[in-house]
Amino acid sequence: MSQVAKVSFAGYQGSISKALDLLEAGGRLPQAGLIIIKLKDHSFTGTTVAMKNMFGIAPGKFYAGGWNKSRLHSPSTHKSVVDVCLYKKPDLSVVDASVALNGSHLSGRHKNVGLILAGFDPVAVDAVASELLGHNPQRLEYLALANGRLGSMDHIHIVEG
Repeated sequence: MSQVAKVSFAGYQGSISKALDLLEAGGRLPQAGLIIIKLKDHSFTGTTVAMKNMFGIAPGKFYAGGWNKSRLHSPSTHKSVVDVCLYKKPDLSVVDASVALNGSHLSGRHKNVGLILAGFDPVAVDAVASELLGHNPQRLEYLALANGRLGSMDHIHIVEG
């Protein structure tokens, strides 16, 4: 049975919060082994891929505001993405980039990309995915904060198959 745990982020300089309420499964980290994501732009973070998708482990009842989990989006969605992934990052991320949503996560335009991405490094996955949407990953704040902490967007090795 899942419980809510107060997780402290004291000492992490990129953190915006002293603590977050996140799910635990029987006193352990949630099992987010495989996550499957649809490639989309996001109006706050530029893209919403593997790392932003981890907002799913934050119980909505603690972060609801104007919309589900709106309190994780303020004052900095970028820093909240990193905080949540410091608690639990995805082990394997699979991104459906066959048709992406470009421009906005709620009302974007379809973009035919024709790819499926997968990787064990969520920073690398998000960096490659953001480039597919036309973004420079070095300029996305959450990726800059996560680079070297949660994975790497430097020296990405892409295998086609």
